[in-house]
Amino acid sequence: MQKTKGLISAAFTPFHRDFSVNYPHIPQQVKQLMAGGVSGTLICGSTGEGYSLSVQERMQIAEVWREHIPDNFSLFVHVGHNAIPEARTLAEHAHRMGVKGIIVSAPTYFKPKNVEDLMAYCKAIVEGLEGTPVYYYHIPSLSGVHFSMLRLLELASESIPDFRGIKYTYEDLDELQQCLQYQPQAYEIVFGRDELLLSALQLGITGAIGSTYNYMAPLFNEMMQAHRRGDSEKAAFFQQEANAIIKIIIRYGGGIVAGKAMMDMLGMGCGPLRLPLSNLEPQEMQEMESALMNTKLMQYVNNPTIER
Repeated sequence: MQKTKGLISAAFTPFHRDFSVNYPHIPQQVKQLMAGGVSGTLICGSTGEGYSLSVQERMQIAEVWREHIPDNFSLFVHVGHNAIPEARTLAEHAHRMGVKGIIVSAPTYFKPKNVEDLMAYCKAIVEGLEGTPVYYYHIPSLSGVHFSMLRLLELASESIPDFRGIKYTYEDLDELQQCLQYQPQAYEIVFGRDELLLSALQLGITGAIGSTYNYMAPLFNEMMQAHRRGDSEKAAFFQQEANAIIKIIIRYGGGIVAGKAMMDMLGMGCGPLRLPLSNLEPQEMQEMESALMNTKLMQYVNNPTIER
């Protein structure tokens, strides 16, 4: 099995000021991400406000991305939905497009009572879609669903032939290590907590999906290269630099709310957020920008060569 390597951006969905999807902006996003050094993208996930989009919008977004990415750029499509038929429609569409991976998240309203029910839900969405890798999106902070991911892997090996692994957006590094050690030739874990990426690399992670890779991929790429060279001091320095910026992002609403505001601030704007998320007020934007100017953010944004 060829594992995911490098950085995968969790793409923002661009909107016009009237909150309709700005499809013509997507090619510009592709150029920006490739210039920043990511190897692929995940669309319509948490950062992409997937649960705030209609099924038709999500399919059209996927089609535009697929049309404009090169062959060596990996496209992952999130198909999570509270209704299995709708999630199934999204999964079938992604499968027909030949994407790198289908990512299934837990339902967010009626929740499964145990991991067995969660796996049955996932199986109903992707059953019969042979040949396209399937990943489970573990993000209990948003889904409210939190079961053993090691047990999920055990069940997946019996239930979903094309199950490839987990997008692991959680802080439990002990469980992460257990999952990494479970049939590593068959499954992979793609990490989703940008502020803990170095710790995950030290455990054996090779690929990561995150929102900050939309604008800080060069910084994280330098960190990964330092780690591969065995330069632990330099790798730790870059993680600390990233975390100084991420703390400010968290203070102003997190990777979706503050992250989309940052894209606007950095000249890579993707428009406003859809309700129920609310955009930062002008005063908050000014405060966040002032705080960020006390970091080295501008040195790291889409800069292919970074010096310590």
